Amino acid sequence: MGVVVDKLRQIKIELFNHDYILAIKAYQERLSVVVAGDLIKENKDFMLKNIRYFGLDEYWNN
Repeated sequence: MGVVVDKLRQIKIELFNHDYILAIKAYQERLSVVVAGDLIKENKDFMLKNIRYFGLDEYWNN
């Protein structure tokens, strides 16, 4: 979930390798993540493509 045009929306991303494992850990432990990429609207869905960064949100978790 993420904020898009002042509304909380579901954002779909495709992750691989280490990022995928980190996403599972974040989900299981209810940790926030930070993701950087290109947000694209496809039909009614929002997709994050060309991911340049995926990691735990260090500021939120402290």
